[in-house]
Amino acid sequence: MGQILTVSDLEKQEKLHFQFGKYNIIQCGVRTGKTYWAMHNLTKYTRDGDPHRILFLVDTLSLKDAIISKYSDLCVDADEEWRRPENQWWDETNKGKIGVMCYQALGARVIREDVQFLQSIDVICWDECDSIFDFAASCFASARKTDFAKKQISNSEILSAIQQYSTKNEYMSLILLGYWEKLVNEGRILCIGLSATPERAIKYYAGLTSASNQGKIETAFRAACDIYYRDGVELIKSLHPEPGVGYLMFSPHISLNIAYLPHVARQGFNGLELHSLNNKDYPMGSKQREAAEMLVTQHMLPYDVDFVIVTKAFQRGFDLLDSRFRYLIVDSFRHEDREQAGRQVFPYQRYVKTFSDEVPEFYKNKWLTVSECRELAAEMNISDVSLQGGTSGKVRSVRSMTWNKLQKFLEAEGYTIEKARKRLNGAANAQNCYKITGEWHDIELVGDNDFLQLVEAKSSQNQEE
Repeated sequence: MGQILTVSDLEKQEKLHFQFGKYNIIQCGVRTGKTYWAMHNLTKYTRDGDPHRILFLVDTLSLKDAIISKYSDLCVDADEEWRRPENQWWDETNKGKIGVMCYQALGARVIREDVQFLQSIDVICWDECDSIFDFAASCFASARKTDFAKKQISNSEILSAIQQYSTKNEYMSLILLGYWEKLVNEGRILCIGLSATPERAIKYYAGLTSASNQGKIETAFRAACDIYYRDGVELIKSLHPEPGVGYLMFSPHISLNIAYLPHVARQGFNGLELHSLNNKDYPMGSKQREAAEMLVTQHMLPYDVDFVIVTKAFQRGFDLLDSRFRYLIVDSFRHEDREQAGRQVFPYQRYVKTFSDEVPEFYKNKWLTVSECRELAAEMNISDVSLQGGTSGKVRSVRSMTWNKLQKFLEAEGYTIEKARKRLNGAANAQNCYKITGEWHDIELVGDNDFLQLVEAKSSQNQEE
């Protein structure tokens, strides 16, 4: 295991260099002290050394609550401050504290053009600044299929139109990406991003990104905990309680997670489902709340609990240091979900190891018909959890993997898929056939292919300008 450098170490070595008018991104792994560094060092970049001139952006309410709880003497809820009349912002009690805010809340204020509060801000530090691109990808796809479906316009024109003229909440992530660029360009506020995987942010803001990301932190990896990726129910059925061993399961959807609990109980586990304490649609019971607060504040779980299921929104707000929980189960087809879960909840940044059934030898190194490829998809049976019914997500379905999606999965796992026209099995005419070669392997990072459209759109826009 290599040496782990903290953000503070990089500053002591004079490797952090920030520029106004640039998007300064520091690449930093988990447990490298990025939040600690921000809380204790950003005041030097303000006009008068007042912490209340710093805005620290996060992507979930759970993470905001966790930071405010951990650094209660240094930070305060910025939303609460700005809900009051302007002359009451940052009273004597809170004037010496950094404001913590979800970037979604900032986006909502931008849409309403209520940005007067930013006049007092000198530094905006965005934690996990790449997370917005997950929302932006689906948001952009939605825009392409709905409002702009009948218009023959380019991706760059769609993106530009939304960022300049739209006030729709569903496009908030794209609107905020444009507003962030505006803040960077104006150069009055020092804009800093913190991220373990800033590649998408760097590509999107290509001309604006500062070279400060050269202060790249050396990361260490440990493989003490296996990460499983399989169909959730089938995997649970294969597990049995063991003394001193716990399982943490990650799945994005609350209702689906609740449905897992009976299966967990049937195996003899004492299970809990945890999500954001602020979720009004699914209010948690007292035992859940106690466990969630214990996890956030003490990084431990009640001793009698040995199987915990968490959502994406909640898992960003804690580090799990309970040594009983050696196994992480990630029930999501999305590569970024597996990657994020793997690096966030365990003490060190690490490779994401995906355990799915390998391609059987019968299907490898030979040409397969489409029918045989579909049989392979059914045999591997990688579940595809999808939402139906628009943004409400009230109707949820789980269906088996299609061959088209399996191709993308296998290519990300190290296989090569060839396509050619062949006459197989005595067919009179040539048809599309596929050959699978190579070996399955662990992955470190997988980009969001859906977001490539945004990257291309941004590049086109820059070229046109």
